[in-house]
Amino acid sequence: MKNFFSILFIIIFLSIGGSYAQEQSKSQMLMDAELYFEQGNYIDALPLYSMLDSLDPNIDYKFKLGICYLYRTDKIKTSTEYLEMVLEKKPKVEDLHYYLGRSYALNNKFDEAIESFNKALNGKTSKENLENVDRNIGYCGNGKKLVENPIDVTIENMGRPVNSKYSEYVPVISADESIMIFTYRGGKSTGGRQNIYAEPDPKGRFYEDVFMSVKLGGETWADPEKIGTNINTHGHDASLALSANGQKLFIYKDTEGSSGDLYVSELEGYDWSVPKALDSNINTAYWEGGVSLSADESELYFSSERPGGFGGRDIYKCVRNSDDTWGKPKNLGSTINTFYDDESPFIHPDGKTLFFSSEGHQSMGGYDIFRSLSITDTTWTTPENIGYPINTAGDDRYYVVSANGERGYYSSQKIGGYGQHDIYVVNLGSSAKKYQLILIKGVVTANDVPAEADITVEYAKTRLPYDGYFKSNSATGKYIVILPGETSYDITYNVKGFDPHVETIDASAIDKYTEITRDVKLYSSDYQRTIDISGTLSIGEAYAEPASIVKIFVSNEEETIALETVTDENGKFVFNKVPSGFTYNFSIDD
Repeated sequence: MKNFFSILFIIIFLSIGGSYAQEQSKSQMLMDAELYFEQGNYIDALPLYSMLDSLDPNIDYKFKLGICYLYRTDKIKTSTEYLEMVLEKKPKVEDLHYYLGRSYALNNKFDEAIESFNKALNGKTSKENLENVDRNIGYCGNGKKLVENPIDVTIENMGRPVNSKYSEYVPVISADESIMIFTYRGGKSTGGRQNIYAEPDPKGRFYEDVFMSVKLGGETWADPEKIGTNINTHGHDASLALSANGQKLFIYKDTEGSSGDLYVSELEGYDWSVPKALDSNINTAYWEGGVSLSADESELYFSSERPGGFGGRDIYKCVRNSDDTWGKPKNLGSTINTFYDDESPFIHPDGKTLFFSSEGHQSMGGYDIFRSLSITDTTWTTPENIGYPINTAGDDRYYVVSANGERGYYSSQKIGGYGQHDIYVVNLGSSAKKYQLILIKGVVTANDVPAEADITVEYAKTRLPYDGYFKSNSATGKYIVILPGETSYDITYNVKGFDPHVETIDASAIDKYTEITRDVKLYSSDYQRTIDISGTLSIGEAYAEPASIVKIFVSNEEETIALETVTDENGKFVFNKVPSGFTYNFSIDD
């Protein structure tokens, strides 16, 4: 009997102990979920609330889940399902109608969204959300019009390996679309999860890093790689813009004493340099971000929260001075900037078409992408919403367009994505604008070695200089120059220690986007140019049998040059670095 009570006591003790441990686990889980939720880290809060709701079904957990799912682009409909459950069981929860309205809007159910937002106006809604209700109702009205008149485009998620279950955003491309650089935030971020002080913290958030991918051919991209330790740190490092030639990268960095600044890194050979902060005309104690460099590198567009603007974030423009510094920024004015946030400028290589994102104008929700054309140095056309389905009821930002105008790249929180933000490519089809541009690209070599060249451009007829800053890469010799069509140019390539070389480009008859390849080969007077000679030696009937292991001789007519080699087992042979400019005779060893 004594043993029975001992066993019973142990069972009761284990039961109580297990229950106590489970309660402790639930308590910690709830604390973590609430911490993530308060930080706005809804993606990490979501699985915790889901687990809590499965252990102890609770209408408050379901409400939090409904909000969290608003930030899962592949689960927006699930948000509606949870919030509708809350509406049925506990309809007077604060902010319920507001979040239900957002959920309906993100699913393009604009009439239901408007109804919910109107209920939020008269119901239990927090002051912060109440201030946004009228704007959201306006978004829904714009959304109805845009969805009823979609533009003819094809939008494709870039998929893997570019996109992942984490966040990829702010794609920037070189003008020839050979390089794409973007911002990544996830499991591969430098330093892993960190707290607000950039210290390791398993409950912290991932910080931003910059990744790069190169086009392998067709629509295939290589596995993205971190761009390098000169750029990626334990803090926030985000790509913002890439020069047309792919040689300058503008990035955003958190800095002490400011709310975020703009930096530039240059591709020196194969490596990106340590980023340098832009000058005080651009960086201030306030937030600066979203930047774009014109193709001729003479103008810089950026967004800032500095005082004196029209809204929260405004777009500004600087012009390069003759000493390579940037002039005083000028606000683009009320045609572009609104009472709300306007950011993410992208000046197309044509130098006239500005794309940007705005929470104002005729947005259908959050940030939408708009297009405006430069009329003069200080005036712009009324911004035009580029349309649905590129724009959605979510945030659509960081839109860049290829030089030929056929494709756009941007990040979005579209339904059906891989992660929180994904990168998409837009095949513009009949919606594409035709640009009268010529893209000249090639490789500069000096004595057959890739060389860095300073490249200047003149109008061929007038000899007047074309304002632009161009150069080739020191390691690869590659260069890109983009110019307007319908005129002719003289392009001068200057390499230290070599005579200047001039290429004339007749673009007078070019009225559409055209790519021209011009490789430039410079030689000094004392340099002996060489060539490689290779081939296959065959013998036998119809020369069908390879002449393996046969000695071959080559000499010039003056017999001042005499070389020899041996074929391999397949009859193949090669002579490397043979002096050029001579006539050669071949013979074989009998």
